[in-house]
Amino acid sequence: MRAVEGDSASARVRRKLEAARARLILDRPFIGALLMHLPLVEHPRCASIATDARALYYSRDYIERLSFDDTRFMLAHEALHCALLHFHRRGHRLAARWDRACDYCVNQLLVDDGFAPPPGALLDPAFRGLSAEEIYALLPDEPAETLDEHWFGRAGSGEAAIASDRGGDAEATQLAGEAFLEAHRDGFDEVATRGSTLMPAEALAEAWRNRLASAALEAANVGSLGAALEEALDRLIQPRLPWRALLARFLLDVARGEHRYRPA
Repeated sequence: MRAVEGDSASARVRRKLEAARARLILDRPFIGALLMHLPLVEHPRCASIATDARALYYSRDYIERLSFDDTRFMLAHEALHCALLHFHRRGHRLAARWDRACDYCVNQLLVDDGFAPPPGALLDPAFRGLSAEEIYALLPDEPAETLDEHWFGRAGSGEAAIASDRGGDAEATQLAGEAFLEAHRDGFDEVATRGSTLMPAEALAEAWRNRLASAALEAANVGSLGAALEEALDRLIQPRLPWRALLARFLLDVARGEHRYRPA
């Protein structure tokens, strides 16, 4: 009897997630298009909701407690983590602090796009318009809880990273791989199965760059891409050069005799 009840609860939660995703596809085509690349996987080790940029993992109990609007917010939240390549951009930064920076960034973008944040969401209007890297530099080392779990991995992303971070959990690896391949045989699968010279994390990042460009183009064509999201995507596609890079370029031009001073 309990097994039947559990199956019924799982089906009910999955229908809730699918309904929230369908609403996003209609109301927020950009985010909806991104979510179509993240198969839904109920996972026993997930306490809330998480992504490794290959799939979207969730706790049945957690999703069941969320309102429908909060469910939409959390789905959009995970999609933006992937679109903004947060799983790929951490580098040597501290993981917990990076996770917080990414959440501040994503939550502000969603609020600026008209979403209402769930209780406890990390949010600070002072970070409006800043990238995760810029927010990271401003954050104190004090711990703060994120609503979701970041299964981005220690050195990239993917099923192997989940297995490593979760104590060698082979079940996580199998679930992610099967769900991903079953849901979408897109560019990333082709790269992986052709034996690409790219590392898996690099191939995954490249796949998300392509998905981001495609989703943004479609949304722009129908006028559904908000100003805040458009600005964030512009920064990602054409990142601003840091002042050190600009100074180095200037000094190199001077050394080559290519720079000319012109009176005002």
